[in-house]
Amino acid sequence: MAIVWPTELDVDMYVAAGREVVVPRPDCPRCRQPMSFWGWYERDVRVSAEVIHRLSVRRARCYERTHALLPGFLTWGRLDAVEVIGSAVETMCAGTGMRRVAEGLSLAHTTVRDWRRRFARRAELLAVGFSRFCVAVGDLAPRLFGRPEAVAVGGGPLGVGGGPTTLR
Repeated sequence: MAIVWPTELDVDMYVAAGREVVVPRPDCPRCRQPMSFWGWYERDVRVSAEVIHRLSVRRARCYERTHALLPGFLTWGRLDAVEVIGSAVETMCAGTGMRRVAEGLSLAHTTVRDWRRRFARRAELLAVGFSRFCVAVGDLAPRLFGRPEAVAVGGGPLGVGGGPTTLR
């Protein structure tokens, strides 16, 4: 299992800090007990087609299991940084074709296609989560209409830019 923690560090700063990076010690999301740190593991993160960094990820454990403590710029099971994936999905929602996005990133179209499919499957849930977040911070619940993909990235009727609302 993975726990994502927010960090103001970017990939380069995190890599430079190495194992000296300060990681918050969370409570277990399952049993709610305080966790203890339980070593590190190494993994790669791709920030561009030419740049892949190797970094250390902290692990923590409770009484039942261990958890990876992922900095906010990483995703579980994906090589690419969140910023790379997010900008690609946003570009596709704005109307740029999947193959053109893949070429721009110098990545295989199948990689970008997988991002697009995963996002499209979860877009409605993300859009509803966005609405719930607005209410939780004391704002009015927005009226959700349009394609879920566009609403989820803020490019639909709730967003600033409007624009096309389909993933290509």
